[in-house]
Amino acid sequence: MCENAAMSRNLYTFLLYLLLPLTPLKMLWRARKQPEYLDYWQERYGFYRQPSKKPVIWLHCVSVGETRAAEPLIKALLQQYPGHQILLTHTTPTGRATSQQLFGDQIARVYLPYDLPFAF
Repeated sequence: MCENAAMSRNLYTFLLYLLLPLTPLKMLWRARKQPEYLDYWQERYGFYRQPSKKPVIWLHCVSVGETRAAEPLIKALLQQYPGHQILLTHTTPTGRATSQQLFGDQIARVYLPYDLPFAF
């Protein structure tokens, strides 16, 4: 079973590498209606500004609804773990903007990178 799982993962990764050249086109396509898709595009490939020196609590909220739903949890985490960095990942600009409105600079936010081995 382990060998089968490894083969599946290798095939999955291979297919993602084949699709990788199309990802800028996808972002450009999405940016036609929502130009913010081109902001912070490097994060989608795993390139972030600066790592945190604090322990990180990482939550993923795809878009606006999940970000708003996570608000009570995030506020509780901020109070209970003041020595930690809360990291919120998003896949949409609207989710990212919502986290900025709700939490400002209290948390870090980045786009969730594509699922490629180098994007960690």
